Amino acid sequence: MTIRTTALLHADTLTVYLKLKLPHHRIDALCSVSEVLFGIIQAESTVHLKIALNIPRAGSPESKTELWHE
Repeated sequence: MTIRTTALLHADTLTVYLKLKLPHHRIDALCSVSEVLFGIIQAESTVHLKIALNIPRAGSPESKTELWHE
């Protein structure tokens, strides 16, 4: 599965916006929130397995979903 570059740009924009509104939160935590939100939108689902495949992280799809197959 490929991650759309526009989604990455929007996640970065959302992260910056969240940091402006929530300055007391860590930027890496806000980045994770943004990535998960866009993962939900791209997956068109709230199923964790589908969301994990749409989050732009390094690693194979198998490594992202290994926890869900146990």
